[in-house]
Amino acid sequence: MGRIVASGGISFNDEEGLKVFEKIVELCPAENAKVLYIPTAGHDNYDDFDELKRQFSDLGCKEYDVLLLTDENLTYADIEKTIMWADVIFVGGGNLKFLMDVWNKTGATEILRKAYEKGIVLSGSSSGGMCWFERGYDDCGENNEFMFIDCLGIIPGCNCPHYNSEYWQRFDEAVSEQDLDGIAVDNDAAVVFVDGEMSGVLGVPERGIYKLSKENNYKREKIF
Repeated sequence: MGRIVASGGISFNDEEGLKVFEKIVELCPAENAKVLYIPTAGHDNYDDFDELKRQFSDLGCKEYDVLLLTDENLTYADIEKTIMWADVIFVGGGNLKFLMDVWNKTGATEILRKAYEKGIVLSGSSSGGMCWFERGYDDCGENNEFMFIDCLGIIPGCNCPHYNSEYWQRFDEAVSEQDLDGIAVDNDAAVVFVDGEMSGVLGVPERGIYKLSKENNYKREKIF
């Protein structure tokens, strides 16, 4: 049973994202869930880890760990043991290209697919939400140029986060050059992907999740 909650952007210290965190914990069958934070996209800076722990602790989670995949002393076995220990995995935001380069180099990509198949709840924000799709749209190129990055491919389509920002709505034109449907997600909202079925959760009513499909000439359609 695969479960993913992929947010377009979420703060760890305000109420707007609370419903997203509630959905993550709701999907986890384990009591006193163990939460693993993977901050690869932020170059393994985890200064926000205490705030993340507070969010999950308020929802009943009890144990926590951080996986720093830039640590070259980690073996594949170390990474697999840490990932498979978790009931919930939360991936932080940052540079999507850097994240995927590190995950592919270390084998974390393969292990996280195994975690999905095992039923571990996969979640994250911004790059940590995009990484579960076939491709993500991120401003991680030279001089902050937007580019599409191949990702894990569990959720179908190209994903764009932070879509309530006009800056990120460049996605509307760019996605038409891809051979995939686009899914755009506002801040404080998340795509929920359970056993191959997609739904959405909105932290505040004015947020949304949108589809730009090949079939509809990439015209924007609000789906949640």
